[in-house]
Amino acid sequence: MLALSIIADVIPPRDRGKIQGVFAAVFGVSSVLGPLIGGWFVEVASWHWIFYVNLPFGLAALAGFFFGFQATGRRLQHRIDYAGAALLALALAALVLVTSLGGRTLGWSDPLLLAIMAAGVIALVLFVLVERRAAEPVLPLDLFRGNVFAVTSAIGFVSGAMMLGTLTFIPIYLQIAKGATPTQSGWQMIPMTAGLLAASTLSGRYMGRTGRYRILPMIGLSVATAGMFLLTLLMPETPAPGLWLALALVGIGLGTVFPVVTTAVQNTVPRQQIGTATAAGLMFRQIGGSVAVALFGALFAARMAAGLGGTQVEGLADVAELGPQTLARLPEATRAVIALVVSDALHPIYWIAMALAATGVALTLVLREVPLSARMLPKGE
Repeated sequence: MLALSIIADVIPPRDRGKIQGVFAAVFGVSSVLGPLIGGWFVEVASWHWIFYVNLPFGLAALAGFFFGFQATGRRLQHRIDYAGAALLALALAALVLVTSLGGRTLGWSDPLLLAIMAAGVIALVLFVLVERRAAEPVLPLDLFRGNVFAVTSAIGFVSGAMMLGTLTFIPIYLQIAKGATPTQSGWQMIPMTAGLLAASTLSGRYMGRTGRYRILPMIGLSVATAGMFLLTLLMPETPAPGLWLALALVGIGLGTVFPVVTTAVQNTVPRQQIGTATAAGLMFRQIGGSVAVALFGALFAARMAAGLGGTQVEGLADVAELGPQTLARLPEATRAVIALVVSDALHPIYWIAMALAATGVALTLVLREVPLSARMLPKGE
């Protein structure tokens, strides 16, 4: 978030498109390559290394910031909105807990789940009241009065749900339904990386050349809708090129969204609110992904439990027991049944994801386009 805000502080809006396209490409590539690298570490070492490997990258980033970022020396006094931050965190935590536990670990009428719901609602109401009175609110409510911020936040929510839904469940399909190793499943996500990289780069160049952006997510999310539809057709016998095409289409759709939503918001908010608006947009993307993964996970587990509850696969009712090593020890007929159950369990997930992508297309129709300026706004604007 800080890096994106710094770009907005030193580069004119029209030129930001190209830079934001590069940032979006890096984010997408790292998000897709992460499972590939993690799968390789799991195979050759242990799952602990998926955390250890982050240490050198974190140290490199810290060193780059320490030696490359020059402070201005100016000091400004700010009033941190501790109450607003705490209430927002509580409300979001309750949302994720309800979506992940509801109907699976806890029944919808369970007193504990109802208490979590009530706590979330109360925290949200109190958050709104606090933000109305805070001197420097963590999320200024007046931002939502702007068409661009409100619509792009909704689009970001949808795109986050699409991305993490795809990244989470396609490797499960590949490893359980297709018998791929973790590393092989990571390699097969590369078409999504390629689509995202190409689309984000071209989108950034288009914004830099024309100063316009509304058409980009409109086309991209339409392409992503087609990609999600292809994912609803996944079966154990689906050929690899069919999956690659679907993933490439989803990547293209995401690649047109990520640079646009950030650039569009930064172009319309006052300069002193650029950091807040940028962080809020990223927050909505992460919320969309977190909620989607929780809901999709609950749906997938429920359908897997129902499908594996028969006598044909006795002893494998718990989806957590499934994996490439476990499958390798099972008879061919049992593996075929499990592969079919996994594919069937994924279909409703991608129908929902397709509906979300189509919703994103509808949102672009009401998005107001404010042409990107070729000059920097003064500090007070």
